[in-house]
Amino acid sequence: MGLFTPAWKSKKRWKAYCAVEKMTDQKELAKVAKKAMIWNTRAAAVAKLTDQRVLAFVAKNDGIRDIRKAAVAKLTDQRVLADIAKNDGNWEVREATVEKLTDQRVLADIAKNDYEPDVRKAAVKKLTNQSVLACVAINDSKGYVGEAAVAKLTDQNSLADVAKNASDL
Repeated sequence: MGLFTPAWKSKKRWKAYCAVEKMTDQKELAKVAKKAMIWNTRAAAVAKLTDQRVLAFVAKNDGIRDIRKAAVAKLTDQRVLADIAKNDGNWEVREATVEKLTDQRVLADIAKNDYEPDVRKAAVKKLTNQSVLACVAINDSKGYVGEAAVAKLTDQNSLADVAKNASDL
């Protein structure tokens, strides 16, 4: 490491991490979150970041699932969250993102179409639309997702429809 190289670029994990722990400048933290070679150094920077654009970048682009999840936890933009919930390649990141979503249309789409049952179930838990819940209860291929949908049903007509048409509940 050169004389003027920032300490966060150190190959020594602890030195890089400690350097980030002392940082407060958001521009520098953004640089670390995007460019640090050591994953826990990036994670430490993400924990201190407040810039939503940088957090969105990290949530969409970091190669480490847990760093993406940490960035998602700090995001507030529903459009960005919807994009991540629908497109991230890791089901755990999608599930964590679904838990922050409020848009019922996006949640309905995920509850019906995500290929991972746990992500669909997380979306079901946030849904309020009775017809969508009934649809999931009747059509979902995993019983526990359908059961979660039934548990949220309060409309008697929807419950009757599920009782009549669901094959594996």
